Parts: sequence; C-alpha cells; structure tokens
Amino acid sequence: IMRLAEVDEVRDVVVLNQGYALGDRTFGHAKACRFAERDRDFALWAHMWTSGRWASMLEAGQPVPVLPFYALVFPFSMEQVKTVSEVWAAKFGSYVLREALPAPFPNTFLQEFMGEVPSRRLRIGYISSDVYRVHPVGKSINACLRSHDADRFEVHAFLLVGSQLEELEDLEDGTGGVLLTDLSILSSAEGALAVNEEGIHVLIDLNGHTSGVRMELLAYNPAPVIMHYMGFGATTGAEYIHYFLGDTAVAPPELAAHYTEKMAYVGASFYVNSYRTDTAAQRLQQPEYFAGGGTPGPAFRAARANNSLPGPEGVVLCNFNHLHKTSRAQWALWAQILRLTEAEARGETVLWTLNDNAVTRANIARELAYHGVNATAMLRYAGHEKIREHLQRHALADLFLDIRDYNGGTTGLDAYWADVPILTAPQEKFSARYGASFNRGAGLDGVMTARNSADYVDVARQLLRRRARLRRIRAALYAAKNAS
Repeated sequence: IMRLAEVDEVRDVVVLNQGYALGDRTFGHAKACRFAERDRDFALWAHMWTSGRWASMLEAGQPVPVLPFYALVFPFSMEQVKTVSEVWAAKFGSYVLREALPAPFPNTFLQEFMGEVPSRRLRIGYISSDVYRVHPVGKSINACLRSHDADRFEVHAFLLVGSQLEELEDLEDGTGGVLLTDLSILSSAEGALAVNEEGIHVLIDLNGHTSGVRMELLAYNPAPVIMHYMGFGATTGAEYIHYFLGDTAVAPPELAAHYTEKMAYVGASFYVNSYRTDTAAQRLQQPEYFAGGGTPGPAFRAARANNSLPGPEGVVLCNFNHLHKTSRAQWALWAQILRLTEAEARGETVLWTLNDNAVTRANIARELAYHGVNATAMLRYAGHEKIREHLQRHALADLFLDIRDYNGGTTGLDAYWADVPILTAPQEKFSARYGASFNRGAGLDGVMTARNSADYVDVARQLLRRRARLRRIRAALYAAKNAS
C-alpha cells in the first residue's frame, strides 16, 4: 500500500507529464498552423497553471512544465515568463552542487583592472553555442567580436558546441584575433575554471534559455561581471547573471520589474548585424533593381517574375519568420491588410511567406478563407535559401509586416539589409519589441512603429496607397544603413 506522500509524488509526476505533453502538442499545432487546436490546447495548458495544479512545484522552486522558449511563443504574461525563467535558472544553478569547486572564485580581476594604468585592456568573454554556427546569433554577432578595438579590449569566445570550430573554416575573415576556447569537451566546473583562468572581466552569455545552453557554468560565477545579450528574448531569471543588455525601446524602464537582471542600456538599438563587415559584403549588396528616383527598373520586373511575384505595379508584402510565431489574430490582421490593399491598389497584392510544407499551406488557406481571402491568389511561398540569395530576393518586397506577438529578430534585420521597411506594433514582451528597436535605430520609429493593431492596419493601408512615400522611406532606410 502506497503511503500518502508517495501518492502525492505520483500525482505530481502525472501532472508534470501532462503539462509537458500539452506544451509539446500546442507547439506542434502552432508549427502546422492548426490555430483552433493551438488555442484550445493552450487554454488547457495555461489553466493547469492558473487553477493551482502546479502550485506545489512553484512552492518548491521546481521548474513548471513550460519550456522557456514556449513561454515566448505563446501568450503567457510577462510575469509568468519571468517565473518560468527563474525556476529553470534555479534548476541549472543547482547543478553546481554535483561538481563543487575547491573554493569560490575570488574574481578580483575587475578591481585590479580599475586600479591599473589606463592602457590595460579589458578582457571580454562571449560564451555561446552559436557564435560561429549558421544560426541567427552567429549571423549577427561574429563580426561584432572582430570589431572590438584591439588596443582597448582582449576578446575571447568560449564555445559550448565544438562543431563551431569546423564551421569557422567558412568565415572569410576568420576570427579577427578573437581568442578561442572549446568548452564542449569540459565539464561545467572545468569550463568555469577555464573561463576564470583567462582572467575575464566581463563575461557575456549569448544563449540564455536556448538550445545548447549550459547555464550552470555561469552559476559558478567565473567572472566578476556576467551579462546576457541577444540570445533569449526575456529575462534569464538567473541571480548569477547580473546585467541584461538592451535598449529603452525593446526593454522600457517601466517594464524592468519583469527582469531579474539590472538593465544595461545602449543607444538607439541594441541589436548588431554582421553583414557589412564581412569580406563578402559587396556580394551581399542588392542588385540594381531601382533606377534614378527609386523607380523599379527592368531587373526588378524580371526578378519578381522569376519568383512568381506581381510586376512593379503590384504590391508584395512579406514576412519570412517561422510560422509557429503566428496566431489566428495575426492572420486576421494580415487578411484585413490584403483585402484593403487589393481593393485600393492598381495591381495584384500578395503576401510572401517562408513555407515549404503542404499541410501548413492548406491550414493557412482555410484560415484566410474564413476572413474572405483567397490564399491561392494572394499568398506566395518561399523556400529556404542561403543568406546571399535570400537577401537578394528579399529586396523584391515592398513592406515587411512584423508578427505582433513575436517579432523578427535577425529576420527583421534581413529585411532592413534588403532596404525593406518593417511595420511593427510592439507589445509588452521583449520578444515583441525587436521591430520597435530596429525602427528607432533607423530613425523610422515615428513612421513605421504602430501604436496598436488597428493602427498597424491603417499605417499599412496608407503606405501602400502612397507608393511614392514608401519608396522615399526605402531610400531613407538605405541611407541610414550606409551611415550606420
């Protein structure tokens, strides 16, 4: 006969497994754009939390059955996202008990640096599974590492995934003097010792709660200052990560209570991009699609035709994010814009998305039909391409329509590199405010950042009714990009 405590333990395990199963099933629906099923299962999943079924886990400080990434994809509140991050960070932090250090790190490096002669270089370490991989973080950050002033900074990259050493061979500019340490073959304690032995003053985590994370390594406090940047679109919830690097558009001071870290703000936009500083930058420049005054030329017409898009007189809206970020509400907004633009434009109007799955296409077609939009006529699908080819086709679009609840990060910057303006309507979450940050960085926040969903539709309508104005915005974006 089971004791009462054992019954409670079995019940908790059942509830935990139910939660994980519902989360995975909800994400499966999201990937397939089965929106009715997605909303139904999310409601069941979220009710497990709000009804108190996870109360014992929360009281014990144990992770609830919500993966941190799922907390960003689905409409959990910012406070719930913070809770998810905190309990997972605490779990990772507890791993240090499995492999204790002989003694805590004294971490006197920063005091020594501050007290020495000004010529002393600051040692910065970036720790990540993705710096030199074909990954959004890798695409954005590796040139940043090479761009530090070598007279003032000594830059280290601590690699959590060893395959990055192989992918480094594809970088035409190499590492630019960045010092590499492979941590993938070391235990977490050994990795922390390796970081500490380099005397790192500031250690910058580029993972957060993403694939390849080894947050327990940070829990050893191997550097006097530990900061999170870029990798995860919310607080890490880790008491051992001291700062969160952002800007006041993506993480407004009034929302700072939803972060466990202290905010460290940079100027207009916090996000970096590597395209300009690559040796291959000239090949990344867009073809000469536009003649004097921004008028589409013959090459533009031909390229659109090759991609099954309308001619220059038509309207091409786009979003190349993964469609699991979308929702029924988002497709309703896009359908409204498509209907209004089609009614007022002189030519054909289409929405161009990244989708090579027949099942997903059929589900989207049904969703749009509900809103009076013929998907066969008004949707175009793109497959995956290498970055150079993707940026070249991206320039064929007129306007990038950001996803309201989970903005494009690197995908959004791809649009800007292709001189395609981003229309966004920021929400509270960090991951729903990238577009606002990018627009401010380009000086377009007063034009391209909508106040709410209704304004999002209205701004799109006004821009597409006045194509000359949209071309002027593209020209301003081009100028801002080249001056940055």
